[in-house]
Amino acid sequence: MKIFKWFIAFFYAFLVFVVWWLGFLRYSGNFYEVAPGVYRSHQLYSFNLPKYYEKYHFKTILNLRGAKPNKEWYKYESKFAKEHNITLINFKISDKKVQSIETMKKLISIVKNSKKPILIHCKAGADRTGLVSALYLYSLGDKNASRMLSIKYGHLSIGPTKAMDESFEKFKSLPQP
Repeated sequence: MKIFKWFIAFFYAFLVFVVWWLGFLRYSGNFYEVAPGVYRSHQLYSFNLPKYYEKYHFKTILNLRGAKPNKEWYKYESKFAKEHNITLINFKISDKKVQSIETMKKLISIVKNSKKPILIHCKAGADRTGLVSALYLYSLGDKNASRMLSIKYGHLSIGPTKAMDESFEKFKSLPQP
């Protein structure tokens, strides 16, 4: 019976931690530096996009959710980008499908060739953003780039979003130049 009580206590403590962590990621914007001039986040809004812009002066935003002209978040982001002379690149990818090599190469090219600083984001900043961040770092020779797909950023390598891990492994299996 004592073991069961410890298990229940541990389970609730873990649950509280997970809820706290997800709340923290939401409030903070899940914002991190990937490399000099390259940043990642979840979808930023009016309460946090201006704060991060003020500090980092993005020249490019790579939106992995795709253009959504009827959604409030997209209207705000588009308007903000236009008002601040930021290039907004809309490149929709699914977090539940393994990406093609062609798509991954194109994403690396976008990040490498865009004006810096660049902000990469999806909805949660965990899965799609994690994949693009990992691909970019790997293309620079970082053999530990898979760390971009981790719980630290809200990514879990289980369920449908495991497709992002599978995409990265698929890309890593290519012969390197």
